[in-house]
Amino acid sequence: MSAETQPDVILGLSFDEGSYLSLRHRSVEDGGYTIEYTFPEDEPRVVATLSDDLDINLAKSLFFTIAEDWARYDDDTDYLVLDEGDDGEDEEED
Repeated sequence: MSAETQPDVILGLSFDEGSYLSLRHRSVEDGGYTIEYTFPEDEPRVVATLSDDLDINLAKSLFFTIAEDWARYDDDTDYLVLDEGDDGEDEEED
């Protein structure tokens, strides 16, 4: 699934397990944007609905913020640079 094959997709990001996060234009009647998450072989789920008066650059920034946050919880993710100081291990208490 790519932005080239879906004209309403502004940005798209594929995750290793086959899921897909996309920033899309909403319908002409509604205006604005949606950020949707699609699991493999499932219907898209709306993560956020953004107003039509929101700047496209802010919408893109929100998309990448969500993508980066979700990548933090996926141990197999290698497409985003995560915080280098976090090794993913919990500190033990004495």
